[in-house]
Amino acid sequence: EDKVEAEAEAEADADADANTSIEVNASGEPADAGTEAIELILDSPRFGEQVIVKGIVAKDIAVGDIFEVEGGHSPLRVEVSSPRLPCSYVDKRNGSPFGMKGVKRYTMTEGLAGWFTRVLVPGELRDGMRLVRTAHPHPKWTLPEISRALYGEGPKRRQMLGYPYWSRSREELQELCNLKALGRTEWKDEAKWILDGHDSDYEKDQLKKEETEALAAAESKDYFSPEFLGAWVTGGLAACCGGVALATFCSPISGQA
Repeated sequence: EDKVEAEAEAEADADADANTSIEVNASGEPADAGTEAIELILDSPRFGEQVIVKGIVAKDIAVGDIFEVEGGHSPLRVEVSSPRLPCSYVDKRNGSPFGMKGVKRYTMTEGLAGWFTRVLVPGELRDGMRLVRTAHPHPKWTLPEISRALYGEGPKRRQMLGYPYWSRSREELQELCNLKALGRTEWKDEAKWILDGHDSDYEKDQLKKEETEALAAAESKDYFSPEFLGAWVTGGLAACCGGVALATFCSPISGQA
């Protein structure tokens, strides 16, 4: 009986979570009183935001969550695919130190740099529209949980440079890889790479090379050098294009994962 009651309570909580709604606030105006942490971000956007919402925080959003426009004002339907992995420009833009004490490292490992969505049904999105969550299939895998698991529990050197590392069980890593909704770039691809046993090769062939290039660029203060930003251009372009589409008229992009 206790088990049945517990399962019933869990289902009720899941239903309540699925009905969460958030409001699009594309103008960047401050959030309501009492949400100081959110207000500081919205009052002065410094993360390259394309769409700003209020009414929900990162720890309440999970991969696979589906949001639709309330009231049928738009057919838009989007699915949360991954947290956003920030680049070092976030540190420069916000005047924070590079490395472990920087904004990039903190927001990256805590899932606080925003998130990407996959457009399931195209539609218009306007300032003031409300998005209602209609599905919440993976409540365990919130934005902060995934970020900490893959980017926040490794050696300091990896965290500083934004490289993945897995310290949990192989079973949990397999569970993460099996999330159909999880975006490939910087998340599922990296998780599968580690699961397949290539992490030592990654450490040897990539980490040393890119660490040397990044530190050399940082020492010269040339944050826009090809060596420093080259690794981000290829991987970030599709995601950025997807974000721009979401800010105006949302439509799936070719090869979107």
